[in-house]
Amino acid sequence: MIVRCFSESTNLLNSPQTVKKRALSYLRSGNVNGAMAVIFKEHSQGRRFDTKMWNIVLSVLLKMRNYADVDRAFDAFRKEGYEPDSYTWCTLVDSRVRAGRLDGQNGAIAVIERLQRLGLTPTSEMCSSILSGLVHWRKYKQAEEYWNQLKIDNIQPNQQMFTTMIKLITRTKTLAHVFSFIDEMAASNVRPNLYHFTALLYACAEAPHWSDLYHDSIQDALLQLQKSSLKPDSSIYRAVLYAYARAGDAGAAEFY
Repeated sequence: MIVRCFSESTNLLNSPQTVKKRALSYLRSGNVNGAMAVIFKEHSQGRRFDTKMWNIVLSVLLKMRNYADVDRAFDAFRKEGYEPDSYTWCTLVDSRVRAGRLDGQNGAIAVIERLQRLGLTPTSEMCSSILSGLVHWRKYKQAEEYWNQLKIDNIQPNQQMFTTMIKLITRTKTLAHVFSFIDEMAASNVRPNLYHFTALLYACAEAPHWSDLYHDSIQDALLQLQKSSLKPDSSIYRAVLYAYARAGDAGAAEFY
């Protein structure tokens, strides 16, 4: 009876669920090496976790900003025969983007190229992360080239990509380009949000030709907002007031 109880206790301690909890406990405390040792020990004994556990390890490292360790953990898991899924690849891309590693053999763009060589299609989330990184690190020309390449590769742009490009265009292009991007969003079945219209209104205020066409451009922006059926918030009101104030039209600003 004692032997049986001891055996059952041992089995319980070594059950997949218990081992998984032990690995997660290591991860929560920041001991990634301990977690990976537990995982690989199980692997050596013929018991494997699924890719979800691998993704948890990478996500914790990403959250801890241990970007170099994300690469090392990724390679270690691959050597053990684990196959990455789209979430795994996306985490690897995010890690390199946040570390500012966009170009070169160990850059985020190289991960996308690696996927394409494997015959896999990068997700919109991966491409969006790279596009955001290029703008964040002020590689504006490269960001615009990357955006154009995405369209050539038939990568469907998501809302975050348009948000990133509007950020870029309001810094580098004309007001007409910002309006065209709002139209392009609609053509791509991506619904603009209040941030996009706020950026558009601020672009109206900052456009070089505002002294001639500011009323038309602000009214056009407000008309597009009305058509979107979005309810304006305080950021929209501030943007409109700023646009009219920039134009020296205190009366219109006060009326609005």
